[in-house]
Amino acid sequence: MPNRRPVTKADVGKAVMTVVNCLLILMILLFSLVLTLTLLKGGTFSIFGNSWHYYQSDVMSGEVERNELLIINKDTPDTFQPDDLIAFYATDAKGTRVIQIAKLISVSDNYYEVTEATGDPFILDSTDTVFIGKVEMHSKLLGHLVQQMRTKEGRQIFLGWSVALLLFSCGLTILLHVRSDRRLQQLQADAVG
Repeated sequence: MPNRRPVTKADVGKAVMTVVNCLLILMILLFSLVLTLTLLKGGTFSIFGNSWHYYQSDVMSGEVERNELLIINKDTPDTFQPDDLIAFYATDAKGTRVIQIAKLISVSDNYYEVTEATGDPFILDSTDTVFIGKVEMHSKLLGHLVQQMRTKEGRQIFLGWSVALLLFSCGLTILLHVRSDRRLQQLQADAVG
């Protein structure tokens, strides 16, 4: 039976770091799952002070296409500048509150002159309009990923890859911890022998 060395503070520190690493990975996986479920339900979620929206309208075709993912910075209307893409809530023909975007042309007091892809300007009154903010970025690729995650197969693939990544990360962490312990034991054996 090999001699066991006493447990040192370094050993405890490594073990704690391994557990913390695995817990962080689990939290990231849980966070991803929550974001996915939120996105699947309403097509929108907020993180890091930005609003992310799966855009399903052709109103701004040419500027922003259908099925793109919009990243909207939650700015106040007084920070809007001409040529900004701004996001606001509007009511569609069915009476449903939807996210709409338009390009800002000019601002006069509480009135915001905006235009959609058709080029026809219209006025938004800031006392009646709920502004979300300024569109900072839009992405077809991220929109395509969201579109895929909204399918049953896409969710299975996303969750499968997430679990595989989690298991790989935890396994790699444990493997590195074990290899480090073996290397330390070998060094100590060489020093004694």
